[in-house]
Amino acid sequence: MRFSPRVFGLLIATVALSAETGDAQLVVVTATGRIAAETRAFLMRRFSPIELKAQKPEPFYREKPQLPTPVCAESSWYLFSPTGSLAGHGCISDKRPAEAEREIRRAYVGVLAQRRPQRSANSEAIEAVIADAAAGLLPEARAKLKEIEGRQLSAEEQKLVRRLRLYLGRAR
Repeated sequence: MRFSPRVFGLLIATVALSAETGDAQLVVVTATGRIAAETRAFLMRRFSPIELKAQKPEPFYREKPQLPTPVCAESSWYLFSPTGSLAGHGCISDKRPAEAEREIRRAYVGVLAQRRPQRSANSEAIEAVIADAAAGLLPEARAKLKEIEGRQLSAEEQKLVRRLRLYLGRAR
């Protein structure tokens, strides 16, 4: 069996396709527009894949007037999905940020659940085709590729499938 640089390139492209891009954004609205250092460190430790941002209330609510306004003693938080939709909101205290952790985590799990199912089925099938092709099982790879072509695919997945079809058509 010989190593094919084309199949390796397709494998790298599939890994790039399956990489997570910007999970979510956590906006903490405070009177000063700054998050206390201890609270920031706590949130970064607990929610490392989430982008953390601080804003003052006036510009934030002016920009997003449709958002609910929680009545909080200190600060409020809003978790946005990568598409920009609101996933959760609540209150957070600089003295006890751990109290908000459960609510933020619950909202973040919802964001992850919305994103993963659509990508994984198609990407896993494409990865199976690449694995079969790399192992030299060309008839099996072609059969799996025909099955994938009937599915609803994203633009990146369609591009990969076209390239796979081209390479498998040339392979013997």
